[in-house]
Amino acid sequence: MPAPAVVVFNPLNWTRSELVESDLDIGMGLREHPEMSEVPFEILRQEKGFSHIRFMARDVPSLGYKCYAVSKAVDRAGEKAAELQPESGNRIENAFYRIEVDSSTGAVQSLFDKQLNRELVDSASPYRLNQYLYVSGGDETATQIVFTRKSLPLAKLTVGTASGTGKPGVLRRTTYGQTLSLESKGPSGSIETEIILFDKEKKVEFINRLHKEPQQSKEAVYFAFPFAVNRPAFEYEIQNGWLDPARNMLKGAGLEWFTVQHWLRVSNPEVAIGFVPVDAPLVTLGDVNRGTWPETFEPKSSSVFSYVINNYWHTNFRRVQGGDYTCRYFVTSDRMLLPEDLARFGRAAMTPLELGILQVFDKFENPDVPLKPAPTSFLRLMASNVVLENWKAAEDGRGTILRLLEAGGRESTVQVAFPLLKLQSAWRTNAVEENQSELMVTADGVEVKIKPHEILTVRVIGTSLVY
Repeated sequence: MPAPAVVVFNPLNWTRSELVESDLDIGMGLREHPEMSEVPFEILRQEKGFSHIRFMARDVPSLGYKCYAVSKAVDRAGEKAAELQPESGNRIENAFYRIEVDSSTGAVQSLFDKQLNRELVDSASPYRLNQYLYVSGGDETATQIVFTRKSLPLAKLTVGTASGTGKPGVLRRTTYGQTLSLESKGPSGSIETEIILFDKEKKVEFINRLHKEPQQSKEAVYFAFPFAVNRPAFEYEIQNGWLDPARNMLKGAGLEWFTVQHWLRVSNPEVAIGFVPVDAPLVTLGDVNRGTWPETFEPKSSSVFSYVINNYWHTNFRRVQGGDYTCRYFVTSDRMLLPEDLARFGRAAMTPLELGILQVFDKFENPDVPLKPAPTSFLRLMASNVVLENWKAAEDGRGTILRLLEAGGRESTVQVAFPLLKLQSAWRTNAVEENQSELMVTADGVEVKIKPHEILTVRVIGTSLVY
C-alpha cells in the first residue's frame, strides 16, 4: 500500500475493535482504507514535532489487518476531539456501568451494573476497588511466610492503603467512551490511575502506573478488587481448561495464591464477574497472603487481590525492590459468563492489536506486489469455543502448523478458512508434528473435530492466491 501508512494487525482469530497508540506528525491525520474516512484520535502527549496518539481501530479482521493512510488532516476530527476541555468529577457512566470514585482513597467506591441493577463493589470490605495495598511485616523473626514451615509463628503483617489527593478526578470524553484519571499515594508508592469506559463494549479497564519507592525490608504490594458476590465460587483459567480451587486441587496443593492464564471468574447463581490481570497474573483470593498455608480453600471474602510484588523469600536477602510498574486490569459482568466467552475476553485484553508504521523510504520489493490496503483476513475460524494458539512454519518445512485450543469444554467440529491460500492437503498431527490422519480439504478450507479442552495440531499445505 502507499506510504506513509499505519498498519494494524489482529493476531487473534476473531474480528476485534481495540485501542492502539502511535506517533503522528503534528498536522497529520489518519484515513481508514478503503473508504478513506478520517479517523478520530486523542492526543495523549505532545512532543517536539509530533504527538503520541490513541485511537480505536474498529473491526480489524480475524488474524488480519487494517490500513490507515497518513495524510494532512482536513477536518482535524482527531485533534478537535482531543481539544475538548477535560472536566472535573468523580463519576462516569455509560449504558452498561456507573462508576464512582472516592477522592479520599483514590479508588472506586461504586461499580454499578445498570443491566443487572446490581452493585459490584463489596461495601463491607475495608478496601475499595482497584485500591493500592502495601503490606509490611515479616522481618521480626523466622516466620511461616518466609520459610513455609508450619512449625514457625505467623508473620505480624500490617496492611496500609493508598489515600487520594482529595481533589476530583479528571474526566475526558472520547470518541470511544470516557476516561477518568486520578492520583493517590500510599506507603512506599504513588499511583496514577486511568479508568476507561467503552461505549460499545461491556468492560472496564483500569490502568495503574505505580512508582514504587525502594525498600529492602519484607513487604508486599497488591491491588484490591472486593467484589460483591455472596457465597462466591472462584474459577480461573489454566493451560487448557479452568479449575475451582475449592474442588479441583489435589491434596497438598498450594492454596495461598494462584496463577491466572487469561481470566478469573467470581460468581454465584445471580451474578458473574470476569477479571483479567493483564500484567500481574498472580492473585490471592479472599485475603492477602498471610503465610498460613491452609489445607482447604475457605476464602474469607469474595475479594480478589492482584499480587504485584513481594520480598518474602529468604533467598531475596538484601534485595531492594523499587521502580516504575504498569498494572492493567479488565472487568466485565453478566448474569452468567461462559468460559468460552471469557477465553476471548481475556485473550483480547492480554493480546493487543499490533501496529506497524510504513515510511516512504521502506523497501517494498520483497514481495514485488504488496498486499492490498483493504481490510484482509489470513484465517477465519468458525467456532466460538475454539481459539488459535499458534500458526507457524512447520519444523520440517512442509506447510504450516496450526495449534487450536478448545476453550468451552464441549466437543465441536471446526471449520478453518484461508482466504489467501489454496489448500492442497491437510493433516491432523501429534504435538511433534508427525502426521496422524489426513483431513478432507474443501474449497473453503478444512474441517476438523476437536474434543473438550483438547490442544489440536493441524498441518496445512497450500499455495498463495495473492501473487
